[in-house]
Amino acid sequence: MRLYEAGAEDVPGDDISWNADMAPAIMVALNMGYMRYRERRGIRHFYLTSAGYSKIGIPPFSASRYFLQTIRRLLGINSGL
Repeated sequence: MRLYEAGAEDVPGDDISWNADMAPAIMVALNMGYMRYRERRGIRHFYLTSAGYSKIGIPPFSASRYFLQTIRRLLGINSGL
C-alpha cells in the first residue's frame, strides 16, 4: 500500500516510506510478482504489477479509462465507472 500511496508507477525507492522491518514483506511482494523494479542510473524505481493492484483491491491505472472518465465528467454524463 505504501508503494501505491507513493504513486504506484516508476517511484524511486528513496521516495517510498519503507522501514527496515518491512524488508521481509517487500521481498515476498517482489517474489510473488506484486511489484517489480527497474534500476536506472543506480536508482531502483518500483511499480505495482496487475497482481499487486489486485492484491490490494484497487483497479490498475488506465490512461484510457482516466481519459474517458474525465470527458464524461466534463460532459456531465454519469456512466457508473
